[in-house]
Amino acid sequence: MTNILLSLITSVLLLLLFNYPESGVVKNYQCSKCSTLVKSERLPSTLNCRTGGSHQWYYLGEVGQENYNCKKCRTLLESKRIPSTLGCPTKESLQWNHLGHVGNTTYQCKKMWHYYQ
Repeated sequence: MTNILLSLITSVLLLLLFNYPESGVVKNYQCSKCSTLVKSERLPSTLNCRTGGSHQWYYLGEVGQENYNCKKCRTLLESKRIPSTLGCPTKESLQWNHLGHVGNTTYQCKKMWHYYQ
């Protein structure tokens, strides 16, 4: 009974922490099942994951002016600071490369053929 209560309290605290409607704060969320990356002020809906069933969202951090790329799953995002390492679709920890500050110049990586700004 104690474990169930502790689990419920932890879930509610995490929901409040990561879903609290702070005005103007946009956050990065990624589904660990289908790799979908969403920028939203609130936790996205868990319905209709393209891999079947529900999305499993992980909070990666606030949207910001720094570009990061995961070495494992190739997720590219703009974040205020280094993103969380939890929730990589490869079932390993996200391993972030800092690519630099967001700007107007476009770069092409010859190895991965992605475009970075």
